[in-house]
Amino acid sequence: MNGFSFLFTPALWALPLAGIPILLHLLYRRKSPIVQFSTLRFIKSSIQRTAARKKVQRWLLLACRALLLALLIWALSQPVSRPLAGTLGASDSSLAAAIVVDTSYSMELTGQQVTLLQRANDAVQDLLRNELRDAQVAILASQPSSVPGHFEPAADFRGDRWAPLSATPSPVPLVDRVATAQDLLSQSGASRKWLIIITDAQAKEFPRPISPPGGVQTMLIDLHPPDAYAAGITRVFTTPSQPRLGLNALAAVDVTGRAGDSREITLSAAPADRPENAIPFPPLPMAHIRANGTAELSSPLPAVTAPWVVITAHLSGDEPLAWAQSRQQLVHISPKQVAAVVEIGPGNDVADRMIRLALDPSEGQLADWPVSVEPGQPDGREALIAAVLTDWPDEQTCRQLVDFADRGGDLVIFVQPGLERAWDSLSPQRQQALEALLPSAPQTLAPNSGPFRAAVVTPSDPIFTGLGDDAQTAAQRLVVTRLVPFTGDDMDVTQLLKAMPSDPDSPAAPVGLLWRRSIGDGAVFTWGTVPDITSGNLRVSEIFPPSLINAMLKPPRDQSGLNTIIGNPIQLQATDIPAAAEVDVTAPGRPAVKVDPTLSGDNPHFIFTDTSQPGLYQWTEILHGQPRTIAWTNVEISPDEARLTYLPLAQIAPSSVGAVTGHSLAEIRSKLANSEESEPHWSWAIAAVLLLMCLEAVMGSLPKTWTIRWPRWPRLPMADMVK
Repeated sequence: MNGFSFLFTPALWALPLAGIPILLHLLYRRKSPIVQFSTLRFIKSSIQRTAARKKVQRWLLLACRALLLALLIWALSQPVSRPLAGTLGASDSSLAAAIVVDTSYSMELTGQQVTLLQRANDAVQDLLRNELRDAQVAILASQPSSVPGHFEPAADFRGDRWAPLSATPSPVPLVDRVATAQDLLSQSGASRKWLIIITDAQAKEFPRPISPPGGVQTMLIDLHPPDAYAAGITRVFTTPSQPRLGLNALAAVDVTGRAGDSREITLSAAPADRPENAIPFPPLPMAHIRANGTAELSSPLPAVTAPWVVITAHLSGDEPLAWAQSRQQLVHISPKQVAAVVEIGPGNDVADRMIRLALDPSEGQLADWPVSVEPGQPDGREALIAAVLTDWPDEQTCRQLVDFADRGGDLVIFVQPGLERAWDSLSPQRQQALEALLPSAPQTLAPNSGPFRAAVVTPSDPIFTGLGDDAQTAAQRLVVTRLVPFTGDDMDVTQLLKAMPSDPDSPAAPVGLLWRRSIGDGAVFTWGTVPDITSGNLRVSEIFPPSLINAMLKPPRDQSGLNTIIGNPIQLQATDIPAAAEVDVTAPGRPAVKVDPTLSGDNPHFIFTDTSQPGLYQWTEILHGQPRTIAWTNVEISPDEARLTYLPLAQIAPSSVGAVTGHSLAEIRSKLANSEESEPHWSWAIAAVLLLMCLEAVMGSLPKTWTIRWPRWPRLPMADMVK
């Protein structure tokens, strides 16, 4: 804010001299002489008009001379605007300063061998030693502290008491931290208040402009260089998001950089607990940055026989933003599962053989195949049991199969066509036990109803994972000549495949072919046919082996929870952890920390909040003194930190805010020092004086009178006027 004053105030006492022309006019005013002349009215009228014009001319000349003298005296008094108290040089009142420092990871950009964060650190120390040495100071970083912000003497931040600034998570935009600083200043009783913001002006930090309250001197320092640039990796991901043993998957990388540049990317995959066993990907093509500043690369994921796999992408060369040159993604691959194939009834050797080959085509020869088919009867280790029903099981067997599904196992039942004819001969108790497994009581097809072709009812169901957009096409090639229909009226039953008559003119209605019944934590999948040559071509159908494997390879956890942004809490479901077990979390470079369970309804879980370092966090279960790794979580820096998008200072601090902006502390000091100097305002007065002098000279040199000629409209003939 500025005050208006004069450097030579006594000169204003001469302002009454501006009335001298008026005084002289009044003192020396002459009367027009009376001249005796003939009484001619035209001459009299001319004299009156001339006198009126002379009167106007005299008054204009008089006003010009009076104004000229007034402005000349105004200019000699030298009017200036002076800054009011509260700027850089004032030291006669108390000062409270809130310093908001951007400590996000984008501030680790290196320029001239120094990071922006180091420059911010030096600027804060410089202020504390000089302008703020006697002030009450509050320093706020990007990451909110658990201790509310407060003012302390500047001496408490100097010397050995100062902890150098380091990069921290940025959970909220910096403009929110500025608002916190403004609240602190509004509560301060200091007569002078400063708000100092040191940042790199990233767009993500200022989704809205700052709006400091009145009475606060705001200073905004933007440290990013004018040619700021850094290539980096913004994302690593897999397709599909849940890779599985034996199924093809891709690892993909997103890169950011300057349009037209090319970068070399390397990929590797390693077990989370054995990073030294990393498997490199085949060489990737160069990443060519498009006009929008991005590029993508992908490569098949190599076979890694480990449940927790870390995929790492690295950008070759030296970049100004070092941490963005490498990024990783944690994926959880379902471990090898055990399956059993059982026959209930006389047996169907062809169907039994086809099911075993569908579960494991190599018959145990491929180490990375996700399924191991064990011989003999189930022993409790199985994740899946495939049962071929050539006879209806008894009540005890039904209860055993229901218990298996209730504990989380998956059961796949193949019903031999023709078996439905024996249903009515079963006891009501046996029928009830079977209906707890099957979609419903079996029905009987009308004669000559087949053959049928299959159609997918719910293409997005996990049972069809790996088939992609071809699931419907593959299903249409599935031909069924004999089947057992079910109605599936129960709410827990879902129809996955239906069989439609191949003959469009057939009066037969579509019937269900593949059903799923949810039981406890598991499921029962029921095929209304068997994979043998007498019932159709299920044994060679593309949809048969994937659906059988997918039935048992359910994702053990949500993949989205495996990777998170630094500063966000991480959590682990406590469903399968014994109540007597202790759970620890080991952060990168730090000792293990015990985590207590948190109850949220019926789903207890463990939450760890101190994720201030990027890297892998290890979850360990300790039961009876024996530690066991149960999970991992990958914590990464936000990809937005690597996308260097900056805002102009005028957009962050509009001119209406009245902030002093600059790209260094020295520039801010220079602008504040200049604002303390008196700003002259007499140039316009001198210019007006010169203009009036010219006008006065012109008016004085004109004839005693002049005539103003106004434009005249042409006179119309009388006839036209009458019209």
